[in-house]
Amino acid sequence: MSEKIKVSTVKDNKAEKKVIMKTGFRNLDTALGYRMYDQNTNELVQVNRGFLSGGIVTVIGKSHTGKSSLCAQIAANSIKSFIRIGDTRVKIHFFDTEGGIDRNRYRVLSKLNIEQVDEHIVFEPICTIEEIKRCIKEDIKEKTEKGYQFVKTVNHMGQPIEMYHPTIILVDSISKIITDKVEDIKNDTTNAMYMQVAGEIDRFLKQMLPTFTKYNITMICTAHTGVKIDPNSMYGPKRAWRYLPASLDIKAPDSVIYDCSLGINLETILAANPEQVEKKCSASYLNAKSIIEGRIYKARQPGEGATFCLVQDEQGFDPERSFIYECQYRKILQSKPGSRELDGYGKVMSNKLLDTFKDDKEFRRVLYLEFDKIYEDQLESSRLSKEDVELSNTIYDLMNEEFD
Repeated sequence: MSEKIKVSTVKDNKAEKKVIMKTGFRNLDTALGYRMYDQNTNELVQVNRGFLSGGIVTVIGKSHTGKSSLCAQIAANSIKSFIRIGDTRVKIHFFDTEGGIDRNRYRVLSKLNIEQVDEHIVFEPICTIEEIKRCIKEDIKEKTEKGYQFVKTVNHMGQPIEMYHPTIILVDSISKIITDKVEDIKNDTTNAMYMQVAGEIDRFLKQMLPTFTKYNITMICTAHTGVKIDPNSMYGPKRAWRYLPASLDIKAPDSVIYDCSLGINLETILAANPEQVEKKCSASYLNAKSIIEGRIYKARQPGEGATFCLVQDEQGFDPERSFIYECQYRKILQSKPGSRELDGYGKVMSNKLLDTFKDDKEFRRVLYLEFDKIYEDQLESSRLSKEDVELSNTIYDLMNEEFD
């Protein structure tokens, strides 16, 4: 789960039941990363790369930016460590309102074999809010009544904990979830029914969200976007988010937008086809279909505002090529005629980059360390020594001084 160094010496019987889950994309996981230090010894406890469990992950974007593929891949990667050891309790409940991903497509996206897909992915046949409610409530009931053995692990602060095995609720897309009252919706000409559905989802998630951490449930969902128009303002709509355009309209219930623990916007298509990958991005060596730039528009952990690159081919987004391209995009890999140069390592022929990444541990070591330098301030943002606490107390006292 986390990049464990050692267990914290801080004893806490109320240690939070949240762990770090991997997206499977090192550049994205690092963009969300931070190091945890022992507050008594100031020694490094662990490096967290990934997102916090027990919340809602919302991925938004225009059509054809790969929202569905990314969410399906993140869902599978977040539980891959459990799949590898054959923990059959661990499930992804997939509510596919768009009908875009079947068993075979999920196998290709997740790189799981078909037996693993059948064991761990539950393709829910009915995509309504009522069925999502039932699924979550049944998962909680099963974990409570069957007496499952807890998973022993460490939380995001490096503290030893015991918690339930993870459950993923994957919804693609939350914008299209309907109720059981299909005929009412067909006859609805005022959008009142859709507003009712959104309100129902809001009420349910606000009620259940506090239990997600306890029962280790994470919801991952996509949402469509559109253009927001404010007819009452000559200057256009007001900005609602620091890292989203003012004109962006997210077509989802408020709870999915505002209560999510991680929000990702696939905001820019850097290259829409192989020709643009070659000419616009100088990355023909990737053999890619397209390149997308995403932004973390909300995070209840470090990383808010960070951007990252995703390289897409016919099998979804490729973690290795996404990382390599971002290193080029950020000039860690400097472009030379027919090659790329990495400080501290040397030149690598462009057509050998992917093989070198897989085969040469020293190349990966230097590349990872150089990439971390981009996020150094963020990675150190959770470090808090006794001296820092003492200084804070001193400043607090100074801020409250009174003079005649």
